[in-house]
Amino acid sequence: MNIRIKTPNGLTGLELPCREEKIAEFCKNLGITNNSKTEVTVDYVYLNDRANALLSGRNYNLDKLNYLTKRLDSLDKSELTTFYAVAYSEKTHDIDRLINHTFNTHCYSVVGDFSDLEAVGKDMYLTEQQAVSAGVLEKLNGTAYFQSVIESNTNPTVTPYGILYRNKNEYEQVYDGSYFPYYVWEENMGTVTISKDGFNEYLYLPFAETELAKAMERLGTTSVTECQITLESDLFNDEMKNILQNTDENSQERMDCINHMAKKIEEIGDNETPYLNNLTATLRPQTLRDLDAILKSAYEFELFDGIHTEEDYGRYMIIDSGHFEYDENLEEYIDFEKYGSHRLKWEKGAFTDQGYILYHGYNMELSEMLSEIGIELESQESQTLKLYMPLRATTYYDENDYGDLYQVDCEIEDYPEELAEQKALAEEFSSLKIGYRGDLKFKSEPKTIEISEALQLRASEAPTMQGFCY
Repeated sequence: MNIRIKTPNGLTGLELPCREEKIAEFCKNLGITNNSKTEVTVDYVYLNDRANALLSGRNYNLDKLNYLTKRLDSLDKSELTTFYAVAYSEKTHDIDRLINHTFNTHCYSVVGDFSDLEAVGKDMYLTEQQAVSAGVLEKLNGTAYFQSVIESNTNPTVTPYGILYRNKNEYEQVYDGSYFPYYVWEENMGTVTISKDGFNEYLYLPFAETELAKAMERLGTTSVTECQITLESDLFNDEMKNILQNTDENSQERMDCINHMAKKIEEIGDNETPYLNNLTATLRPQTLRDLDAILKSAYEFELFDGIHTEEDYGRYMIIDSGHFEYDENLEEYIDFEKYGSHRLKWEKGAFTDQGYILYHGYNMELSEMLSEIGIELESQESQTLKLYMPLRATTYYDENDYGDLYQVDCEIEDYPEELAEQKALAEEFSSLKIGYRGDLKFKSEPKTIEISEALQLRASEAPTMQGFCY
């Protein structure tokens, strides 16, 4: 929903619903406080006449407005029509009431076409029951049911969206105007429930710091320690939960730890979560620092599930890895155990309960965990590398259905913070070199000979046509 917001300095746009980070940015740009009581004035709603008629020209709490649009985003076409018809019939613009309407569209039916009363009646029945079997719906006399609804609605409301009828479902006040009901608007990494004095606030992982601050404002507290914290997530594995158990219950440290893990899980993505679970189960991190070290070097590991002996490993490498053209007729002549033992001598690997783990990196932050499973890392002597700016990289990408890799050489555009200063110096240096030869060091006061003078010199004494320095 594209909304035009009226401010003391003019008009500005805001796309709702949105995440808290966008709300925080919006408030920062306007120079207004972003808290649980922040209000805005809706000037106009673009490309949505129904929403514009309902919301424009009125002040709303910004978080409530965002929650309302999240709820509306979940409704189908029929439910949206019902919502706007109910709001019109009550002539209400109270946002608490509007939020509750989104939870109660099953209490009403809107009819705009009476040409097929059989179909209208069945649709009304389905709305009231919310779910019925196909057989029951087929046997239902839709026309008769419609007539019963008409008889119980002696004064139906005529709205611009159709005639509004009330059914037998009881209208529930799900939202009390203070604490937002549980509602998953978009995919997340789990939920943290913050409870105080019998009231709950829900944070969807990972959350922004301002979301936590607003939740505590609504609960009437300034400290997490006064609340009960409950985590619900299928993505936090046993090792992560053990790390959380080492933090104080209902503490800011635990909240920060939960959110940090959620951000890391989100970065990894759903496809890599099983791999991460296997890796952490093997290395058994004890602290958040251990977990971060694993995540930082996750791509440097190989896991071979079910491989527990040298023979298993040798058999896998020769038969299943795809590195060799294997002929099953030669199996009795191959010493799989000897080949597996040979590879183990040159690899940093170990057998665990899960299988064989192989490490290709040198991250010394992992040394203690790796040592626990039998992998010893040798400390590496520090080396000084000389890099030439601009930096270039060679990478590979998959271009066809057969998985063929193609080499790509490119200039690196995004530099890590540690190299930002060096990049700026390199660019300045490069600009000074224009017109000069190679990598000669510059004199503090170089003497420049113009082209006209240079042409009078012998060709062997004129190294450049742009001028030169000596």
